[in-house]
Amino acid sequence: MFDTTRSIPIDIERQPITHFIKKCLKCLCALLLLTTVLAAAENNWLGYAWRSAQLAVHGDDGKYGIGNSPESVMDAAAVNADGATTILAVGDIVSCPAPQGIKRNLSTLASWVGLSDPLDPSQVAATDTVDLLQHWPNAPILALGDIVYRRGTPQEYADCFDPIWGAVSERTLPAPGNHEYYTPAAYAYFDYWGQQAGPDRRGYYAVQSNNWLILSLNTEIDADPASPQGQWLTETLAASTEQCILAYYHRPAYSGQTRSGGGSEHVLFEQLVSAGADVVLNGHNHVYERTHPMNSAGDLVDDGGTVSFVVGTGGRAPTGANAIKPADFTAKTVSDAQGVLRLDLRGDNYDWAFHSVDGAAVLDQGTRGCNAN
Repeated sequence: MFDTTRSIPIDIERQPITHFIKKCLKCLCALLLLTTVLAAAENNWLGYAWRSAQLAVHGDDGKYGIGNSPESVMDAAAVNADGATTILAVGDIVSCPAPQGIKRNLSTLASWVGLSDPLDPSQVAATDTVDLLQHWPNAPILALGDIVYRRGTPQEYADCFDPIWGAVSERTLPAPGNHEYYTPAAYAYFDYWGQQAGPDRRGYYAVQSNNWLILSLNTEIDADPASPQGQWLTETLAASTEQCILAYYHRPAYSGQTRSGGGSEHVLFEQLVSAGADVVLNGHNHVYERTHPMNSAGDLVDDGGTVSFVVGTGGRAPTGANAIKPADFTAKTVSDAQGVLRLDLRGDNYDWAFHSVDGAAVLDQGTRGCNAN
């Protein structure tokens, strides 16, 4: 016979402990779910999922974006009296003050509920860049990536970038950088720019101007010859009848400041140089840097070759002189000034000038002929 008088008190004694454990497990599960949802929202995965669903159902209906095509932006460029077309280039642009307190780590959620910090344009260095750009009101602007910090989110574009850069956005031809891709698939970048960032939300496109083929490329995705971008670039270069070639993308293949990259920058550079490209423009490093003409391996050449410019001087704090260690290929560096590169493109040559925001002083300039591609 079992002694039931002893077993019943034991069950009664254990039940509160079991109930407590179950409650703790439920609380932990709820906390884990809440943390996951908050993390997904803060890192824009929820916004990305919603936008992807819209695109899947309705396609790119033109609801988002500025509305211009890259071709229309370039076609609007004015031709100077000497027959040159002026374009401007700069990257690493709008870096607004970081939110304070808990909003620093929950900036997206804070914006959703109307708790964003008010913007003071006088405290944003890119305001000076925009003022400088207005010296050439009819010149297209090549934006060399890392267009808004810190993560290229919809809130940063709406609350930070557009109030500063909106005055010149309609004549901007963008290329994406690594900070754009801190938001899933850079969807906020493509939503802001729309077709102005090129077709199919892929991040690369081509325009023509004054006997120049101008290529906006994407270092944040695959660029190997067998990739969609690599195949497109091969076909575009082969079909080009222009004498001169200019390409721009975010990460430089060669710079006195070495930073890690995904490798696409080297693949693109090799293919462009092999095709006889004249100029490659980059951002990423927060300095101005010009190289001597190079071959596809980065060696200096006496005849032909490609000149690279790093112009990561749009508003992000300069990295300083210690960050640049001039290499054999380095021709000129400016490590302590914010500014814009001006290029005057002619049918068989170009002028360059790096203008500082401080009185539009010219800190580097020159003229060079094309490679007669």
